Amino acid sequence: MDAVSDLAFFSLLLKQGSLAAVARELGVTPPVVTKRLSSVEKSWACAC
Repeated sequence: MDAVSDLAFFSLLLKQGSLAAVARELGVTPPVVTKRLSSVEKSWACAC
């Protein structure tokens, strides 16, 4: 994923307040959101 997409996803997570709420908003299952968050965390950790 690109940095803008990652930031938009993380912003949605902050706005919604939970992984389940993000899943509902995006129309996906909570495990999909969890995997995406893990990917974002790994991506940002590598940029440090």
